[in-house]
Amino acid sequence: MTKRFPRSESDIATLAVRVVDGLTNAAEDFPAPPVSPEELRGKLDSFKTADTATVAAKTELRNQHEEKDEALDELVDALKADLGYAEIAVRDAPQKLNALGWRPPRDGTRWHAHDVPDWQRRSRTDEDGEVRWPGYRATGIPGGRAPSP
Repeated sequence: MTKRFPRSESDIATLAVRVVDGLTNAAEDFPAPPVSPEELRGKLDSFKTADTATVAAKTELRNQHEEKDEALDELVDALKADLGYAEIAVRDAPQKLNALGWRPPRDGTRWHAHDVPDWQRRSRTDEDGEVRWPGYRATGIPGGRAPSP
C-alpha cells in the first residue's frame, strides 16, 4: 500500500528533505532520478525563501492595515470636526454647505409614531384579544387580501 502524498506545505517540505537525504544517501539504489538531489534541494530552498517572504509580507500587510485604519479614524474625526464647525458657521445659510460637498442638516425634527395619521396606526382588538390592523378581514390574512380563486 502506498502512502498518500501530503497536502500541507509543512508536510511537503518535510517529505522533500527526506527524499533529498534518501536520494543522496542511497545513490547506488537510485542512480538517475528525474530531478537530482541537488536540484530538488534548490527547489526546497526556493520554497523556504518564498514561504518566509510570504509570512513577512502577511505580517507587514497586517501592520499596514492597522496603520491605514488609524489614519482613516483620524481623517473621519477631522472631517466630522470641520463639518460640525461648518454647519454652525453657516447656520443662517445652510445651502452654503453644498460648497463643501455636504448637505444642510435636517430641520432637527424627527419622525415620530404620533406623526402617522390616526387611521394608519389605529388597531382593533378581536374578541379573542388579537390585534388586527385596519383593512384586516375575516380572511385571516393581514391587509385583508382574500386568496385568489
